[in-house]
Amino acid sequence: MDIYYYLVLAIIRFFFAIQKTREIAQVSNAPFVQAADDFLYQREALDSALIFQTETELDQSLYYIIGNYEMRVLVISLDETDRDPYQRLVDLRPVPTAFVAFGTAEDLSAIISKAAKMNLIK
Repeated sequence: MDIYYYLVLAIIRFFFAIQKTREIAQVSNAPFVQAADDFLYQREALDSALIFQTETELDQSLYYIIGNYEMRVLVISLDETDRDPYQRLVDLRPVPTAFVAFGTAEDLSAIISKAAKMNLIK
């Protein structure tokens, strides 16, 4: 993985740190979804899988995704109860050119660990 990948993860972690400190105020994660979109556009990604921790975070992002993303996008919430989101990613064909995960540092560590165990990343 290159430095840009880690830069995007750092930006996303920063967002969720800010969001946790503003429990009363309603915060949108659209600026971070936009940052991921800009990064993927620069990398000429054709499609991507956006992975959110909760349905609420996914819902906050949908307006921006629908109105602005020019690539094929799959959005997944890790709190799905009807099927395993990791298995859904394994079974996905064609495999997206990029995976983008949004969450806290602890959540992202858990995502990466589980994704590595399921051979989604190397």
